Amino acid sequence: MNVPAQAEIVLSATINSIVIPERCVMTDPGGRTWVRLKEGFDTKYRPVDVGVLQKDKIQIRSGLDKGETVMCRMR
Repeated sequence: MNVPAQAEIVLSATINSIVIPERCVMTDPGGRTWVRLKEGFDTKYRPVDVGVLQKDKIQIRSGLDKGETVMCRMR
């Protein structure tokens, strides 16, 4: 009998990272990743360094600070 299973394997632990929905991260044709930030009434674009993608969440290793508001595209 075949029984489907799902496992989560942690390869390393990183304390200084932020996890956001995967749909909030954009990738350009060159493979660079960035996010849109809301700052008051303005929208700014910021490059980010991504890490592990798990389900619909993605790890941001650098480029964002805690408390910043990231704008996400609708699904």
